[in-house]
Amino acid sequence: MHHDLYDPPTYGGTPAQEGMEEQRWIFGMENPESEWILTDWDVWVTNPYYHGPIGRHPEDDYYPEDDRGEQLPSPPAEIFVPCQEENEDDIPF
Repeated sequence: MHHDLYDPPTYGGTPAQEGMEEQRWIFGMENPESEWILTDWDVWVTNPYYHGPIGRHPEDDYYPEDDRGEQLPSPPAEIFVPCQEENEDDIPF
């Protein structure tokens, strides 16, 4: 028994699911060098035709300069809080 590659478990799902899966296969076939495909529903899906190094998700908050070993500046030793005079009224809430 031969199974068609385009018979995903979402077959018979909602039109959006079927549309995204169809775009995944068609756009993937047309762009095998792209790891991710952006569908018309603004959803990133993996390309089934991509055969290259695995990268990060396109919407990951990652910047290459994060890997340079730089550290955030240390916080100040003391936090300055201005003193209030004894007769000053508090703000009512």
